[in-house]
Amino acid sequence: MAGIHTLSDVKEYLQDNSFSITDDRIKKCYDLIPNPEVRVNSDDKQWVACVTQDFEEQTTIDAIAKIFSKDRDLLTDEDIKEQAEEVCKIFKRKEISHKPRIPFYVLMIDRIIK
Repeated sequence: MAGIHTLSDVKEYLQDNSFSITDDRIKKCYDLIPNPEVRVNSDDKQWVACVTQDFEEQTTIDAIAKIFSKDRDLLTDEDIKEQAEEVCKIFKRKEISHKPRIPFYVLMIDRIIK
């Protein structure tokens, strides 16, 4: 069973949880994610952990780095890690413990391409 991965589900999730991002911006960021359904095609892949887990951190860095592969000279792993930490803080402030992967990536991409 795939987790939240369609554009409509991502929009609904972000709006239902009062994230400050417009529909157009969600679509723009979502469209940069190749094969979102493959990224959540198992229970293990559906969520992003925001605790100190090197494996999860590296998975997130690798995924975002791949999306921005053409701009890698401008975007370091440390930059990506910092944005992931900031998005984790947003979820924490909203008291959301389960962070779905594709909405999480959309929020990260939004912060990177501002």
